[in-house]
Amino acid sequence: MGIIGRKVFKDLAHRYYQLYLSPAEGKSSTEEYIRVVTEGGLPDGFSSAPDQFPAGFAGSDGDRLFTVQTPVGAVECVYIENRADFERFIQIIVHRCEPVLVPKSMGACSVRGLVNWRKIEADRLTFMLSGADSFKDSLIIISRGAYSALPAESAGFSAADWLEKSFRIRLYHECTHMVCRERFEGRIYPVWDELLADCVGLLSAFGSYDRALALLFLGIKDGSYIGGRLENYIEDKQNIDSYVSDVLEKTAYLADMVDRYGKPDADGKAYTDEALFALCIKIEEDYLMGVN
Repeated sequence: MGIIGRKVFKDLAHRYYQLYLSPAEGKSSTEEYIRVVTEGGLPDGFSSAPDQFPAGFAGSDGDRLFTVQTPVGAVECVYIENRADFERFIQIIVHRCEPVLVPKSMGACSVRGLVNWRKIEADRLTFMLSGADSFKDSLIIISRGAYSALPAESAGFSAADWLEKSFRIRLYHECTHMVCRERFEGRIYPVWDELLADCVGLLSAFGSYDRALALLFLGIKDGSYIGGRLENYIEDKQNIDSYVSDVLEKTAYLADMVDRYGKPDADGKAYTDEALFALCIKIEEDYLMGVN
């Protein structure tokens, strides 16, 4: 089960002292931030290792820290129930303590290469001799709420069911990013990556790929852009409608690949993790061959 409740933030703050800092404009270039993140130093006001709940976070009994097994190893996940806590966590960990606006349509994020100075302190000799990546963490950060900020009624579910499905879609969406970035290093195609990750998330939650729902996640309905996550992944936001045909083509391709290679269980309602990630890797390999 891992760690649950308010102990989650206390445990994470023990690893990453930057969680004791407050996001502020220009914070990433301050002496304090640099000392904490690049040297493992203490935040201002501490003369010894902090052992307290980090100020600025509310915490919740529903918070969880747990691991998921993937083809690239165990991936640690933190589920943050309070939206304000999630946004603050993203600002500190992902955006280097800068008060960046976190889109409401963003409900999860994955981080690789997060330096864990507590691991280094525990085995500094090995770190100095090897500089091994084992002293860097990977972390999936998941919030509570409707996936892609899509209301339950728009998705066709009750509020409770949609929250449960949204959690599973987010979890496997981010696991897909972790697997693909490890297996296919440097091969990043933002819109495609999101569509594939959504596909795996949908398969995990429902056992099938609902293309119409996948399009709604990015803000496309009846072939037109109505506002959604698509704008988060493109640079030319003024001409966002020009990307719609590409998304329609890619989701049709994904539906075809799932029909061709998908292997749910006998009743066709679920995938094992092994089958799900094998399909993910097969689709990614096929897609990358086509773009080369």
